[in-house]
Amino acid sequence: MANVDDTRDAHAPANTTESSPSASSILEALLARLTAAKEEHAPPKHARPRRIKPWRRVTVTMTLYPQPDATTPWIRLCGHWLTDAGFPLHARVRVLVAKDCLILTPEIASR
Repeated sequence: MANVDDTRDAHAPANTTESSPSASSILEALLARLTAAKEEHAPPKHARPRRIKPWRRVTVTMTLYPQPDATTPWIRLCGHWLTDAGFPLHARVRVLVAKDCLILTPEIASR
């Protein structure tokens, strides 16, 4: 069984002498450790580009355009894979339409 004096010593505040580290030095050490860990796990500057997956799955949904009582099929494409595949922001897209097939190609601006 523990003595009353033993429990009081266990919960006593730490001695704040000059030998104990200050809060600011502890914080600086933690920040240095965090930045070192981030640099360790950072991808290299010469990392290879993302792999373009050859197939994507999208769902044809509907929109109520141009009339609210008529449904129109609608496909929405979004993701960084579009830029990786050669479709930059604000690029015009040419759509080749065939039976059961759509082929999208970016239009090259000739200026």
